[in-house]
Amino acid sequence: MQESAGGRLLLHCIHGKDNNMLLLQQMIALFLFMMIGYFMSRKGILDRKGEKTLSWLILNVANPSMILSGSISEQNHLSAEELGTTLLIAVIMYVLLIPAGIAVTKCFRAPKQREGIYHLMFIFSNIGFMGFPLANAMYGPTAVVLASIFTIPFNILIYTYGMTVVEKSAAVADAIEEGAKEQSAGSVLKKLINPGTVCCALAVVFTLIHPVMPTFVHTTVTNLANLTAALSMMVIGASLTAFPLKELITDHRLILYTLVRLIVVPVAGVSFAKLFLHSDMMLGILFIMLATPVASMVAMFAQQADGDYEFAARGVALSTVLSVITMPVVSMLLGL
Repeated sequence: MQESAGGRLLLHCIHGKDNNMLLLQQMIALFLFMMIGYFMSRKGILDRKGEKTLSWLILNVANPSMILSGSISEQNHLSAEELGTTLLIAVIMYVLLIPAGIAVTKCFRAPKQREGIYHLMFIFSNIGFMGFPLANAMYGPTAVVLASIFTIPFNILIYTYGMTVVEKSAAVADAIEEGAKEQSAGSVLKKLINPGTVCCALAVVFTLIHPVMPTFVHTTVTNLANLTAALSMMVIGASLTAFPLKELITDHRLILYTLVRLIVVPVAGVSFAKLFLHSDMMLGILFIMLATPVASMVAMFAQQADGDYEFAARGVALSTVLSVITMPVVSMLLGL
């Protein structure tokens, strides 16, 4: 009996080391994508106009395709009850993150014109671009389907609440310089219907009814979805040429805020979840959803709204670099 317990402990340790190595390798890959974008910008291959064009492509084509890809996968054989439970966990996660993000941002006394960016950096993680590959590598295809459920509240929120917050931040910045313009309720409402929210609705339907899709549909959607990770990180990398790299290590408020976001949030969230969740895979997925760095879409939205894109890009870049260390460390601390 003691040997059996020792064997299980050894297997757990080996599994933990494998997961930490997978985490580290994925972080390094994303960092390299950033560096490619950085050097392309330095060489003049990717200019500001090109960055904005790529941002549009990511937000309106590649990312919506990623939302759909999990729901039309042939490996999507989960029950409605499992999907519903996962969706409930995802909704609870965001319901808690929004007020927590407001409180933490206030505690850090962020400048008014950047409060919205700070707030969104706290709420939205890189769950699609980084989370899906990690979930697949650590727990298999079923975990990817479950992880994709988190994109439903994520994308509904980021394409509605997130868009509104970042545009308000841009308006505050304009007001400080030259006077802000009021947005009509109609213009805000119109933005609720966009590729992101439409694909979220379709993903829910497809996940429940399991439609049989032609091979060319799978191929098209999958290949478009695969553009997302590399292109988004290249755009973030290119944005680093807009400011001295030393600003990443001299903005002490942003560094401390990022460490709270990458360490305190996943430790608190997963520790709380362990009280009522007993599935190692579900706890692992929740960890990935909370511990991944700031979603590059926060910077994409800031760029599209003419907000403080450079600061948002610094936040994404800094969190991505730091997460190379924090994710494996926090995973070990939580015993995942």
